[in-house]
Amino acid sequence: MKLLMLRVFMDTANGGYYSPLHEDGCASILPMPETEKLRYVPSFLNPDNVIDPCGYGCLSRYYVKECFKNIQKAIHNDPRPDLGFYTGHYSPKGRIPKSPHKKLDEGDIILFMAGLAEYPDNLWEKKPSLRDIQKSLSKLKKKGKAGIYVVSGLIIERIVDVKSSSWSKVLKKYPVLRFSPHYYRLKDQTIAVLGRGFNINPPLKIYCFKQGITRTFIELIGKENAIKIMKNNFRKSGIIEISYRRIRDIIYLI
Repeated sequence: MKLLMLRVFMDTANGGYYSPLHEDGCASILPMPETEKLRYVPSFLNPDNVIDPCGYGCLSRYYVKECFKNIQKAIHNDPRPDLGFYTGHYSPKGRIPKSPHKKLDEGDIILFMAGLAEYPDNLWEKKPSLRDIQKSLSKLKKKGKAGIYVVSGLIIERIVDVKSSSWSKVLKKYPVLRFSPHYYRLKDQTIAVLGRGFNINPPLKIYCFKQGITRTFIELIGKENAIKIMKNNFRKSGIIEISYRRIRDIIYLI
């Protein structure tokens, strides 16, 4: 089977900082701020209306005003493992492989990565600025309290090319895609990957800024693959051939 790893949530390049990882191991995963103009902002793309799974209110608690400069207050809430989809674009525009020998098929897996940091909980009560959070994150990296984690995934069942059809036809067959932020962008013909989603609780640490690549990550995909992903700043992996049993045994997908 084939494995693809993508880093898709908020980080220093998209939003300015990492998502919070709490003392009990629960992660408040923050979608990136939406960077494109939307036709309108549905409630599920407004952080004021998205519940924090860790029980701290809404996700807007963790977003500073600098995240939404000059654009609508909207988050790119994608992927949605809870709804079983990831939407994006084929390479080179996007990160979904298109060439025949790399193309994803039914039964293949995408694992989603995120930067997480163990911020003190009272940081958010102080309504910090972007600079405050970035200073805190820098200190946490030096202390070994920030890193890259695998937080969720998708076992692929089908891939739908909206461009070859139309949004109206696709939504009739796959109404769940109405929750994709790409549907609300202007003239965005996306690729939808649908399947069985899952979350990994607690998240699986694959890199620590103090200790480096974790042993678990090397056991999961091999040292050579792990180093390649690290050198690519954990943005994405190439297609990795791996046995389903190997993934299952290490991160308990089933």
